[in-house]
This record gives sequence, structure tokens and C-alpha cells, in this order.
Amino acid sequence: MKLNVDLSALLAQPKKMGDTVVVVFRETRLPPLSREGVKLETLDDLRVVDGLLAHGNAQVVLYIQDHSFNFERALESPRDANKFHISECKTIRDMRASGRFERYVMTNNASGKFYITGGWREGVYIKLNVCMNCLEKLNYKGYRQKAKSERYETVRQFQAEEFFEKYSSFFGSFPSRQSGGKDGYTDDWAVISRQMREEAGFFCQECQVDLSAHPRLLHTHHMNGVKHDNSKLNLKVLCIDCHSKELNHERMHVPRKDRLTVSRLRREQAQVDLGSGWDAIAKFADPAIEGLIAQCRAADVPAPDECGVDIDNEAGEVVASLELAWWKPKIGVAIHEQDIEAARQCGWRVDKVNYTLEHVHQLKAALFAG
Repeated sequence: MKLNVDLSALLAQPKKMGDTVVVVFRETRLPPLSREGVKLETLDDLRVVDGLLAHGNAQVVLYIQDHSFNFERALESPRDANKFHISECKTIRDMRASGRFERYVMTNNASGKFYITGGWREGVYIKLNVCMNCLEKLNYKGYRQKAKSERYETVRQFQAEEFFEKYSSFFGSFPSRQSGGKDGYTDDWAVISRQMREEAGFFCQECQVDLSAHPRLLHTHHMNGVKHDNSKLNLKVLCIDCHSKELNHERMHVPRKDRLTVSRLRREQAQVDLGSGWDAIAKFADPAIEGLIAQCRAADVPAPDECGVDIDNEAGEVVASLELAWWKPKIGVAIHEQDIEAARQCGWRVDKVNYTLEHVHQLKAALFAG
């Protein structure tokens, strides 16, 4: 981190007395923040945000740090270690009810490795597996619709950083990423990227949204993933939303307000063909509702009319943003409580994402009744 410090007032004092001022700068490196789990002193330390776990305004995960006599087995295989939790699943609720919840610690470490201890042994960082009950509760990556073998593969491939990013719209912040080397871009990348976007007329080559008024929301994408391959056949101009949904870009952080801006522009611009049905919704919706979309499709819920829409009050002012909207029956789904309350005041029936996921048949019945 670069700090700009004005020392002029301090240096001026010795000069007033005629002394020569010699300034010596020494580099001081602050120790990294601890990634060890933080103990929950009380249950009040933990919040549940639509099924997700939070501390203050930050998203967290829970795990049992002390592996006791299971320490050695945990080192040998993650399958024998305690699982970590990403939602208020059945296991977490059972631990609360049994009075054993104080065993958990919380962290928002996105590295995928967790600090564990075992009695008198020195603690170590190891990979832990995510709780399968948590995946089912959130229907993470369509977990409920998968066969048993596919579910185990979802556990094996789970990436904490990708998970935090996928649900960042619920919190508006993202944990510190892992440190690493250079990102591989060439020195002239900024110039090449600008030229590509100008040649594309500032249109996204995937969804065709015009971002000439918002050029920072338009990116140049390396299709083969090699960041120093700047051949035109390897470059594609994409809006920030489409870019984040490209293969292996799941960890790309996109602020919710930027997704909503792109979504609004798509609706306003007649040249953008959003299509219809669940395929179009899945393509353009916020990744945070991926599990809900999969559950709705499995239950044969009629596809919504739009995703990422604004709701106006009688004065024409935007008062709420909905992730899914069925216009005729005025039914919707939203992420944030303030959007839900504001939409309800405008005559809409709106529920949270996780509530809708757990009561999808109620949604289906309401749509057919409407």
C-alpha cells in the first residue's frame, strides 16, 4: 500500500533554527493479518443474511478449529477432517440446539486453507472440505439437481474465493485475495485494450449492450486465457457482467451496482436482444441467484419476464431493484431487505432469495394463481 505523507510542517521547524535537516527513510513491513479462526464469544457475533453467514458487514465461514484426537487423520485426508460451513445449514442449526455451537470459529480467509490445532500440537494450515448440507441449502451450482457422484465432485472442486465472489452481491465487499506474482499482461495492454473497445464501438460483443457512456464497464477478454497473447483472434470485447461469466472467470469481482447498471442499459437499448425463458435469465442474472434459478427450473416454475430490474414508485423514482420479476402478477425476488420492503410498498409480492429457494412451490402456485 502506498502512503503519501506531508512532512513539510515538521521539517520546517529545525530550519527555523538554522540547522541542517537530514531525513532517513526506512522501509517497515507490517506483519500479515492472521488467517486463524476468530472464536465466537456469543451467538450475537454471528448474523445470518438470507442463509449466508456474516460478522458485521463481512461474509464469513465457520469451522471447528480444534481437531483434538482427530488431528493426525485430518492431516492425512480432508475427508476425515471437520468440514467448514458457508451457510446456516442443518448441521449449524443442530449445533446451536445442542449447545455445542461455541466450538466454532469464523474466518473470511479466501485462500481455501484453514488453521487447525490438536491438543498440544502446533497448529497448521490444511485444506478442509465444505459441508454438503451447506451446498444443499444454497443449491450451490445446482447441487440438489446433481447425482451423488457429481455432488462429491462439487465438494472436491469447491473454491472459497469463487464462493465469496459469487455471493458478493449480498454484502458488497470481498475478502482479501491471495497474494501472487505478476498477472501476465504485456506492458502495452492498456493501449491494446482501448483500441479494441474503440473498434467495437464500445459495444459488448456478447450481449450487444452499448457502454459508450460507461466505458469502464467494458473489458477486453483473452479467450484462451493467455494474457500475453494479444492477437486479435484471441481478443473479445465484453461488458463487465458477460466477462465475469466466461469460463474460469468465476473469481472476478463485479460490484452489484455495476451489474445493475449493465442490466438497466440492456433493457433501455432496443438493440439488445435479451431473449426469453430460463436460458436467457440464467445468462444475464446475478450469479448470486444461480442456485435459485436451478431450483426453479427443476420445479417447472414459469420463467420470469426479466432479471435485474428497477421498480419505480408513483413519482417515477427508482425505489427498489429486483433480481427476478414477473410483471403481470407483480411477483419478484430480491437480495436486500430494503429492496423487498420498498417493492412491497409499491404493491409487489417480493421475497428473499433463500426463502424463495426453500419455498419454490409457493412461488409456482402464486404465479399460476396470478
